[in-house]
Amino acid sequence: MSTPMIDIRNVSKWFGTHKVLDQVTETIDRGQVIVICGPSGSGKSTLLKTLNGLEPFQEGDVVVDGLSLRDAKTDHIKLRQKMGMVFQRFELYPHMKVMDNITIAPTKVRKLNPKAARAKAMQLLERVGIPEQADKYPGNLSGGQQQRVAIARALAMEPQIMLFDEPTSALDPEMIKEVLDVMVDLARSGMTMIVVTHEMGFAREVADEIIFMDEGRIIERGTDKSFFEKPKTDRARDFLNKILI
Repeated sequence: MSTPMIDIRNVSKWFGTHKVLDQVTETIDRGQVIVICGPSGSGKSTLLKTLNGLEPFQEGDVVVDGLSLRDAKTDHIKLRQKMGMVFQRFELYPHMKVMDNITIAPTKVRKLNPKAARAKAMQLLERVGIPEQADKYPGNLSGGQQQRVAIARALAMEPQIMLFDEPTSALDPEMIKEVLDVMVDLARSGMTMIVVTHEMGFAREVADEIIFMDEGRIIERGTDKSFFEKPKTDRARDFLNKILI
């Protein structure tokens, strides 16, 4: 059997005395699309941030493409380059044009030739549907356009894994579909993806597995059909009754 892309092994994390992750275990294979859902405060975003070292954890281990986050020999900077991350609030540099937001990391970190970086950035802007925005500042874009720039910026580092932390939660309803369409296209291209979201239509369309979390634990996991049609736990059933209209 091939090595999992991500192997989460009994991970626990505390903020002070509050246990935010409780013995979380999950295996994610190459090319899988995983959707994580659950109520606010259930540990979803914290789990996502532990995967690329943005949040340390106190127990267990996370192994990414064979590299352990707990191994002192692991180069966390190189490991983090395997993952692109898209946040709720875009996190673009407001004083830089769209093109510069996308090219700064490839040129500074990967030492890519500036001309090649610009060519790659234009390809990515084409892919996310906004090539005409290359020379604008983020403040002149809609929220949906800014989030698509954020996706292009993450892809510019040629990651093996994409992490999405509620990427549509800060968007107006009319802008959500344009971002989800880009994510669906990315999922269908074979990218390994872990998506924290309440967009259940997206989960139904592309998720290989849906994970439901509550109080820092994985309560339930299943395919789209089993999770939506026959949830095993009362907690998941109650959650779905509240968010599905």
